[in-house]
Amino acid sequence: MSEPSHKKIVRADSGSRKKAVIIFAGALIVGLVLLHYFRTFLQGIENLIDESPQEAINRLLTAFGVVMAAMVFGFAAFALYLWRISLRTFRSEQFPPPGIHVTRDSDMITGQGAKLRGMMGLVIAASMAAFGLLLALYVYRMIQNLMIPVVGADGL
Repeated sequence: MSEPSHKKIVRADSGSRKKAVIIFAGALIVGLVLLHYFRTFLQGIENLIDESPQEAINRLLTAFGVVMAAMVFGFAAFALYLWRISLRTFRSEQFPPPGIHVTRDSDMITGQGAKLRGMMGLVIAASMAAFGLLLALYVYRMIQNLMIPVVGADGL
């Protein structure tokens, strides 16, 4: 297959580049704040273990559930975004699809190549959604199974 000598280029959008940097920096700051909070939380759990082991376990399991829910939510949000982009690519037979702002100059792919990329994206997005759902169910079951009373020193 010979490539055409006239490739169409989708020009980079400086606004999208700035937006991507701001989102990345914001996510980094949120991650650092959460890391600090989590360390403080674990120190509190460590102090609580001697006083009330059951309460410490319940707090840990609750925190684990919240972290896993956030992870599943992020996974699902990315799968939905990928689904939307891939569907637009598949339907328009153009990648990047019309209306998408790119952060760097990109070659436009059209025809079967774009349809194939769209189909692959749809398969990956569906797989991610299924994995996220299975992960949520697994974590829910695991937390339910771990929420059992702890036998203390007094035999209760």
